[in-house]
Amino acid sequence: MSDLLTNLKNRKKREVELLYSEPIFDIELSSKCNINCIMCPRTKLTRKHEIMSLDLIKILIDWLPDNAKAMLCGLGEPLLNSNIFFLISSLRKRNIEVGITTNGLLLTENNIDMLIDCGINLIQISFNGSSEAIYGSIMRNSSFAVIMQNLQYLSKVKTPVLALTVKLAATTQKENISDIANIQTLAAKLGFEVFLRNCHSRGGLLEVDGCKPNNLPGCGIFPKVTFIAANGDILSCCQDLAGKFVLGNIRQHPFKEILKEKEFIISKDYCFPICKLCDDEYRYLLLADNII
Repeated sequence: MSDLLTNLKNRKKREVELLYSEPIFDIELSSKCNINCIMCPRTKLTRKHEIMSLDLIKILIDWLPDNAKAMLCGLGEPLLNSNIFFLISSLRKRNIEVGITTNGLLLTENNIDMLIDCGINLIQISFNGSSEAIYGSIMRNSSFAVIMQNLQYLSKVKTPVLALTVKLAATTQKENISDIANIQTLAAKLGFEVFLRNCHSRGGLLEVDGCKPNNLPGCGIFPKVTFIAANGDILSCCQDLAGKFVLGNIRQHPFKEILKEKEFIISKDYCFPICKLCDDEYRYLLLADNII
């Protein structure tokens, strides 16, 4: 029992350490999407499908702390929000690092040029197959030909932009496990990095054959990453598809209040219902020493 208490104490200490380290914000500019990926839980998204308003974006720009890192992602396609360029340029003026995760369909030449002109730091493209057949079996209603054209242009223009990192993000699953090496080869040819994640059940919402991490308590995502939904609600996690567990809203609650609320939850060792079924290995990787 003493060992258990020691482990619990150490885990809580690590979670608080993550909580007060350089914060990451997962910002949902859009909870709408233009394609259907088989590993995405959007079919069970009961929160309102909406675009973050310009008024709310203006509040967000001032709301984020100076040491923030912003990732424009969430449960939708951020490039569906026409105000994305205003947000990025405004945050970069504050020296806040900004990245985007996109399915790439709207990475047109004009949008790529505008993202670069805004000073974006990271463009991460969900890319789950190096052939039209594999890609299409996972990323439905997209266009492999359009994506490849967009990637070729991005590869051409990113070279002189030293501050820009581009990654192909692949979720390993049974449909593409044999294709991962080909994705890595393609990324190298384009001058991109590769970000691999194991498929997981999204808090028990999906049935997957992905690799499950050890069944350990604790989570590094909750203290490290603050998820802001398209309506400004700060949710416990991006997997809260119903928006049930609201910690606050950026219209009324400053970030310092959110930190205190999270610290209180950590102190009580409270586990949200979706946490009990979560097999996302990222929650444990963040808890590991020297991984932030």
